[in-house]
Amino acid sequence: MKENDVSVQQITAESFLPETPNQDTSIPYGKGAGLKELAKHLDLEEKEFSELVSLFLETGTAELNKIRFAVAEGDASKAFHGAHSLKGTAVTLGLSGIYELAKEIEKNAHRNNLNGTEERVGAIQEEFNRIRDLLT
Repeated sequence: MKENDVSVQQITAESFLPETPNQDTSIPYGKGAGLKELAKHLDLEEKEFSELVSLFLETGTAELNKIRFAVAEGDASKAFHGAHSLKGTAVTLGLSGIYELAKEIEKNAHRNNLNGTEERVGAIQEEFNRIRDLLT
């Protein structure tokens, strides 16, 4: 492996996150960046990346529904697992806005706190909708 090559094991969540904690972490829609730049960052063709993101949106919607049901049931453990799944895939794809929201849900659910979860799920859903718009 060359000195500049990065293996999959070396990629961490921090690789995709902004340097300052208060910085906007969503995809910079309309600012000349977006899915094409994320694809390039991951060394994927745009079509390949779009297919992966489409699959993520399908599975992610199922995870969001699991979290919604978990909140309705008061089951923090199920909410934790759903958020953990979303968080992992989002960071892998470089979708840091979704990553941050899922991380907050996961952290709170770990503390058996579901307050604010519905709002965060709604924000993730909005991100999903914006990404879907970019794919069409």
